Amino acid sequence: MMEVLRANRLTEYIAKKALAGTVVLSGISAGAILPMSWGHSDSLSYRPETETSWQYVRVDGLGLVPFAITPHFNTTHERLGERSEQFKDMLKTEPTIPALGVDNLAAIRIVDGHATQFQSDPGHYVHVAQHAPDGRITFAPMTKDDSIKLS
Repeated sequence: MMEVLRANRLTEYIAKKALAGTVVLSGISAGAILPMSWGHSDSLSYRPETETSWQYVRVDGLGLVPFAITPHFNTTHERLGERSEQFKDMLKTEPTIPALGVDNLAAIRIVDGHATQFQSDPGHYVHVAQHAPDGRITFAPMTKDDSIKLS
């Protein structure tokens, strides 16, 4: 998605409109990556030449929200294992960036610089990365009352 938006010179237009408050950004999967600094993506899995050999990749978003994100946080791939663990490994290359993992059936809502979660099914969450001084990364699920300031 980001390749297509960039190739069609839409990223600057979308960012300008979003910052002006004249457009609502909404999306699932790659759409969650769009406003973020970067996202953990399975986009290579959709290319025929990498069908059985693809790996997760880092995809740059618009950088409007200074966070990393992975959609489908609670999924497991038969060859690559738990997506949450793959995301943790990728985060270790930039351990200081705040990060979110969004389960299937959960969503993040960003309004006026604050993020909250909502769920379409109990037990599915937005998870917030916790960076320990020793380099370990864990994730804690947000509650319905949590709000994160995205500055």
